[in-house]
Amino acid sequence: MTFTPSSLIQKLDGNVASILTESFNSRFGACAGTPFTPGVILANGAVCASVGVCTSSSFGNYQFQITGADANGRALTFDSPVLQFGSRPGGQSTPFSFQAQQVFAGKGPWRGI
Repeated sequence: MTFTPSSLIQKLDGNVASILTESFNSRFGACAGTPFTPGVILANGAVCASVGVCTSSSFGNYQFQITGADANGRALTFDSPVLQFGSRPGGQSTPFSFQAQQVFAGKGPWRGI
């Protein structure tokens, strides 16, 4: 069933990250070889994203939450798994990034709200 996101919350170490304030449409796009319609996650579809930020701060993990509605208007929230960052050499300021492919593949840890 098609899902239409209405909000995206990104967290670093369990806290809402103001340095990552964006919308679903600015963060997610097509995955290689899959159909894509901006602003929605198609039924049995997928979306992909890359997240990165340059900072001198240290963070141990990243998580995002997307809320929206399915094609029947039922409100849903998806919480991504917590993604752990690898360690970096002490005193170095390096960017962190990850690429999540097919986070939404028709199924997921959806929960109604």
